[in-house]
Amino acid sequence: DTQVDALGAESLLGAAADAQHAATREVVLRIAARHAQRSAIGVFVREVAPAATGMAPGITGVGGGRAHATPCIRVVSCLVPRARVTVHVDVGTDPTLDCPCNVAVCEPARPALRARESAPPIDLSGPTRDVPLYALCVGRSGDKGDVANIGIVARNARHFALLGALLPPHEVQRRLAHVLSGRVERYELPGLAAYNFVCTRALGGGGTSSLRVDKQGKTFAQQLLCQRVAVPERYVDAAVRAKL
Repeated sequence: DTQVDALGAESLLGAAADAQHAATREVVLRIAARHAQRSAIGVFVREVAPAATGMAPGITGVGGGRAHATPCIRVVSCLVPRARVTVHVDVGTDPTLDCPCNVAVCEPARPALRARESAPPIDLSGPTRDVPLYALCVGRSGDKGDVANIGIVARNARHFALLGALLPPHEVQRRLAHVLSGRVERYELPGLAAYNFVCTRALGGGGTSSLRVDKQGKTFAQQLLCQRVAVPERYVDAAVRAKL
């Protein structure tokens, strides 16, 4: 597996990259590789010095000396029947307390709350204006293994339903297709005027084994927020215009 990035040329943004900024004359080339055999990575590492002297001039990096091969450690999560798990509690110097789990009296797991279209329908017809999403909302994203979640919060609760109409799961998947390989599920938090998008197979294997620059999906929210959407003019109020 390999990953090549031109840092400074909007390489993280995929189809949403701004051509004007992507034409920058100053970038940092980042190349990462992964192989089952350490000797194969050794061949790759030996080519770093010739590339520095024979390609575009300039050498930079986060450390001195040549790159070297390191183990690729991947986290694999699984579910274990709780009847097979023995629980012990240690408090100070007191004797260890065994806490058997009586499966018979445990409450059954409640089903997860899936995405519900509880927001009232929005009519997107009529005159529209292209605005960046950040004019309507703020966001934050992060990781859990190879799963990323993106939290989107409306700046004004009045725009909660509008964001729901503009950002169905398939639209988020389309806009972030360059980084998402799995599915996208949306969860609504109407009390916060927010949505949580859970994206599977999103990080190239997860933080400890991914070859990407953004191993933890911290840029996903910003990648989404900087994209433009067609908003009906009746929703483009003074607060939205102030962000344009």
